Amino acid sequence: MKRRTALVSVAMSILGLATVVPLAATAASRPNVVILMSDDQRWDTITPTLTPNIWDNLVNTGPLFPDSVSTAFTDAFVPDPLCCPSRTSTLTGRYSHTTGVYANVPPYGGFASFDDTHTIATDFRSAGYQTAMIGKYLNGYNAGIEDYIPPGWDRWFAVNTGVFYNYVAQSDGVHLQYGSQPSDYATRVLSSQAVSFVQGAKAAGEPFFLYYAFTAPHAPAIPDPTDVGRFASVPLPTPPSYNVAQDPTGAGKPGYILRQQPQDPSAFHQRQLESTYGVDRAVGSLLDVLPPNTIVVYMSDNGMLWGEHRWVGKLVPYNESIRIPMILPSLDGSFTLPASWAPDDLTLNVDLRPTLEAAAGVPLSNSVDGLDWGSDPPRNAFVLEHGGDSLSYCGAREKNWMYARYSDGFEELYNEALDQYEMDNLATDPIDPGDVTAYNRLSGEAVSLCKSPPPGPALPPPARLLGGPADQRSAFGNGTWATWTANSVVDPSRYNAYAVNLGTHERLRLNPTGTAGGSGNLVPGKDITIYTQYQPAGSDLFFFNLDTKVRRKVPGVNTAWNERRGLVSKGYVLFDRNHPLNGVRYTDLLLYDRTARTTLKLGRWRSALVRVLPGSVGETSASFSLSTRSGTVSYVYDIGTATRTKIPVPSGYVATGPAIDETGGYVYFSLSSSTCGGYVTIRRVPLSDLGGSQTILTLLTRGVGASELSVASDTADERTDLYFTRRGCSGPGDIYTIRGVGQS
Repeated sequence: MKRRTALVSVAMSILGLATVVPLAATAASRPNVVILMSDDQRWDTITPTLTPNIWDNLVNTGPLFPDSVSTAFTDAFVPDPLCCPSRTSTLTGRYSHTTGVYANVPPYGGFASFDDTHTIATDFRSAGYQTAMIGKYLNGYNAGIEDYIPPGWDRWFAVNTGVFYNYVAQSDGVHLQYGSQPSDYATRVLSSQAVSFVQGAKAAGEPFFLYYAFTAPHAPAIPDPTDVGRFASVPLPTPPSYNVAQDPTGAGKPGYILRQQPQDPSAFHQRQLESTYGVDRAVGSLLDVLPPNTIVVYMSDNGMLWGEHRWVGKLVPYNESIRIPMILPSLDGSFTLPASWAPDDLTLNVDLRPTLEAAAGVPLSNSVDGLDWGSDPPRNAFVLEHGGDSLSYCGAREKNWMYARYSDGFEELYNEALDQYEMDNLATDPIDPGDVTAYNRLSGEAVSLCKSPPPGPALPPPARLLGGPADQRSAFGNGTWATWTANSVVDPSRYNAYAVNLGTHERLRLNPTGTAGGSGNLVPGKDITIYTQYQPAGSDLFFFNLDTKVRRKVPGVNTAWNERRGLVSKGYVLFDRNHPLNGVRYTDLLLYDRTARTTLKLGRWRSALVRVLPGSVGETSASFSLSTRSGTVSYVYDIGTATRTKIPVPSGYVATGPAIDETGGYVYFSLSSSTCGGYVTIRRVPLSDLGGSQTILTLLTRGVGASELSVASDTADERTDLYFTRRGCSGPGDIYTIRGVGQS
């Protein structure tokens, strides 16, 4: 029998001060509801010294609200201990496996991955509440450039993660610049905005819902100028797990922990405490203006490790990461919890939406995973899940046990009653007979609760296919050949169309000497490609047989004007024609039926105002983009019904480079903000439901864009690859590919 370390349980600073009385959910008027969310705050930093306003008036019944009834939960947790997934769970009442948001960045996280259709805000607003979001929204929402305001918010004042000075706020669609003066300190600015909203709602006599999300004490955790040095004498906690990466008796720690070096987060610890003191001051300012008929929740989005297991941060399934402060006061005492709930029951962030909406008489607009503390019985266990970035695990947490299984198969099992510092991993091989029951129960719970395993990398990262000093663009392929357009370093203004055999590396120039060229796709099932040939007299569309090296004009499409950007399927040719009309140049988008030998005009636009960009063509549909000074809009054209449908995107974003895969049933496109420099994602949406759920395939490095997408079906490997042009805000482009986006 291996040795176990029996540890005396250390009571939380707020333990025993919670009050539980029978439920009384109705009040003389609809209650106001406020969620106060700090950022990366540990559960054990709510004390009379560190947070006096919160302690006196939220944890306890203070002089401001003598009728207040409060519950300070001592076992409150988040199932996915990272900012964005935790916040989306709070807003929706849903776990990560339901929201699809596991991480802070796409494809499995971040603002771009979040479906904001049904949230606590949309429900309160539909019920007649004035709503406000003040502070940090979600990772990936760039307040400096975003114009988009999610549904449900009457008042919107958003800032980015971790800002304290020199930042931009998005205030109801207006971007406001803040500098480096004390008055610009983010916690002060957010406090002023929150107080102003409450005062306005009170004056209007309307019930309100306020989601007030601080940027502190997230790193860099800069304190208010008046708080610098306030807690210099408070020592860094050094529990038995501090700077210990390996347990001496159990099954050990996972590799990512074993690779850590000893840490000294003393300075960060001090800054976190001092910046939290500014949060506490802001809470006091808000309490000064809140009316008594208000339900308040104070919480954090996740916890923080200060060197335990040599880890500084969150993300991991350990106590310091998943445990959060959770305080629920009803300032006039009108809302209380039933006797079936105790302050040491397992409570989660997903419970807030159903609980608060029920307390306010607001109906849920969709299903939730969380519990209503006023009517549902307490839980015995909850899921631990994270994925989509450097760490992926699925687990289960009970009051006295924690289990986690990582994507590499490594397991952890801890008896929390005896080992609160999680030092003795009981998931040995074989499992000790005394731990088999707990192991079987929790590992089974993990499989059941996770629903589906948290994601690891779903696809290989984009890989460069063609590059160099020249500008490479507009690539297409069929698994054997790839075609593309490139200029010359010697003559950057001249572009030629090329093809390369991906097996033999044979390289061909498609357009003859003395002309320029632009690439097109390959005829399905054949090693024949379409391309545009430019010469002084104009441009025409040609076919080039890659086996015989013979080129010929595409029948039925060329005229005395300029035919360009041709794309071909078995049945159609999609192209544009540039021509004069009454002294003005126009661009027509045309679809040529190769069987009927007829040409259909899909649209006509003035060339000086609109750039027409054919995207792809199949047997039943085609895609294209229209680019103007105000942005780019992408469309899918249904050949059978002769209708076009815009690919929907959020306000302030553009969809470019649409490529249709009729076999797989998807449209692929690039989504970016309307200005260069932000994050760009490559996505797909069902061809049969363009307004449906969008799947993010990859997130590109900030400041790098993607355009001119194409689908390449590799029939030999029964695989579909995606090609795209990757370039920065300036400079030459390269051709990249994502292999295996679908099956051929």
